[in-house]
Amino acid sequence: MGRPNFFLVGAPRCGTTSMYTYLKQHPEIFLSVHKEPHFFGSDLSAMPGTIRDEPSYLALFAGAGTRPCIGEGSVWYLSSKRAPAEIRAFAPAAKILILLRDPVQMAWSLYGLYRRTGNEELATFEAALAAEPERRLGRRIPPGAYFPEGLLYTDSARYAAKVERYFEVFGRDHVCCILFDELVRDTPAVYRKTLEFLGVDPDFAAEFDREQALRRVRLQAIRELRELPPEVRGRIQTGQMKHHESGSPASLPAELEARLRPRFADDVARLGALLGRDLSAWLPASQPSGTRLREILESVRVLKKIPPEIRAKHEGVETLERKFARWQKVRVPDLPLRQREYNDAWPTWFTAERTRIAQVLGASAVAVEHFGSTSVPGLSSKNIIDIAVSLDGSPEQAGFSLAQIGYANYGNSPIDPVTLWFWRIEEDRAFVLHVCDRGRPWLTEQMDLRDFFRTHAEERDRYAQLKRRLADEIDESYLQYTISKMALSIEMIDKAREWRAAGRLEGFQPPPLRYDPAS
Repeated sequence: MGRPNFFLVGAPRCGTTSMYTYLKQHPEIFLSVHKEPHFFGSDLSAMPGTIRDEPSYLALFAGAGTRPCIGEGSVWYLSSKRAPAEIRAFAPAAKILILLRDPVQMAWSLYGLYRRTGNEELATFEAALAAEPERRLGRRIPPGAYFPEGLLYTDSARYAAKVERYFEVFGRDHVCCILFDELVRDTPAVYRKTLEFLGVDPDFAAEFDREQALRRVRLQAIRELRELPPEVRGRIQTGQMKHHESGSPASLPAELEARLRPRFADDVARLGALLGRDLSAWLPASQPSGTRLREILESVRVLKKIPPEIRAKHEGVETLERKFARWQKVRVPDLPLRQREYNDAWPTWFTAERTRIAQVLGASAVAVEHFGSTSVPGLSSKNIIDIAVSLDGSPEQAGFSLAQIGYANYGNSPIDPVTLWFWRIEEDRAFVLHVCDRGRPWLTEQMDLRDFFRTHAEERDRYAQLKRRLADEIDESYLQYTISKMALSIEMIDKAREWRAAGRLEGFQPPPLRYDPAS
């Protein structure tokens, strides 16, 4: 009996039914006659047609024969927090296909579907959106609702965290994301790309005319239905596809669309970073997108340059995709990126600042260390002193004390997902405190890198040359600058780690590691 090895996991109203009809025509692909069995996703409500027992589920694929590509298309797998791991346990080498659409249009279309099928009773989209806070608490659910989770329209249309889950569980090579607009604009090209991803003949000519394709698939489905056991056949919603063929009841009012777009802006930016795609058309009309797009494209270029074996050593805390996505929301002061030659005053500035920090934080500050480019003699840098502050206590609580000496809390630091950074900006210089619990791994990592550069002039100069070039090329985005030097930074951190370890093993003595969380 065949077992599915690829899954069209959503999102709903994003072209999954069209893709299903195109893929089902291919002679090397077998798709379940029941498009959405929703066997996985144990955290989802069981809707009509859900099949949760494994014998019935596997019966859906009994007719696969020798076809190498076997799949199904349950669109709510994308929203389920459990489905990725459950699918992976069932089919470890599975391939995942995700279709995504402008979130405002997706939410509007989902509302239209649910009005037609009886899942939604509120007469206007605005009323349904206004009801979401109460519906999250289990209130104002229509008596006839068959899938309450779907009534949270804005939650359903936020994709970034959901796509990220599949990337983390299956790896990027096993996940293919397709944009609805591209599928509509150039169906043959997107179809070919999908076939290549699935590993079947990409030259197969499918029928793309909507009516003709549906007619062909329906005839095929009738034959397959007859072969199913009666108890399975009776659970399939045979009218399901007809509902999905209909569009939204009317065009979304422009004024409502304009009010909705800002709700999704942060998620769209995060998704764009994950996918390396320009999603500016999904952003509010006034949203600046040029710099953000450059950051997204640069992050994709950098990711491709980093060998998998190197990445694996640096993703214990968070994946690089998640790091880049997080950086899109980091708050950064608007400062020039101009590199300056090494300034002998930098260590003196740090020493004076360390005294001020120690005075306000007292015994809660376990260590206050100078790191980054200004801590390495001979290395050019921006006129910014980076300082690591490791605590016994809460970084948030430390912020109240630091405010007394002029530091402003800028939120999450790009260096680490649970580290906060605080800035004190003077006329031509700045001090940046990266404040965290004493046990964060990046502390030792950065001190190793600092000491490595202090003792390896050739590597230091190589790093300095890249920094100067990037500062000349990138004059408007601190994040793009940081992303662009990421590949070399990771390489250098890896070398520093090996150098430190070799010193312990082979008997030579690198400079002492000044940061010692046990001290």
